[in-house]
Amino acid sequence: MTAQTPDSGTPAKVDPLPWVEAQIANNAVLTEPEIVEATGADPGDVDSLMRFLNLLGHIVKDPEGPVRGPGVRWIRKPGT
Repeated sequence: MTAQTPDSGTPAKVDPLPWVEAQIANNAVLTEPEIVEATGADPGDVDSLMRFLNLLGHIVKDPEGPVRGPGVRWIRKPGT
């Protein structure tokens, strides 16, 4: 799932917003470390993005998972 630069094998930066939106649209369950790994985005930026999408009502924390920390699982808000 991680895009890689052809010359170095290191993760290429991918805009995390459309990546997250596409995953959520497909009912994926995401954690922030998974997003960072897949997109190469800064962890702080990913945290801010997920909080923003939560405030907009697009995603919620999985009620069956942890409520804090890197293991928080984000899911599509039911009914959206």
